Amino acid sequence: MRRWGPPFWRGDATPFHALNRGKRSVAVDLKNPDQLSLDNHGNGAVSQALCRALGKPQLAEDKKFISYRSNSSL
Repeated sequence: MRRWGPPFWRGDATPFHALNRGKRSVAVDLKNPDQLSLDNHGNGAVSQALCRALGKPQLAEDKKFISYRSNSSL
């Protein structure tokens, strides 16, 4: 999606900027077991996960890649 376009703005496609507006980055040390669990919830959210959304089919050759799909496509 980053290269999807035209039109482009600041070198990236405008849909990329539209879906990522206001987001901030996060760095995770995956070698540290304490950081292996991430939740996409704010304070006061449900304490139990209700669904699991995969970014793409979990084929054997694709399992090494990480992806995230927009919640609007669920």
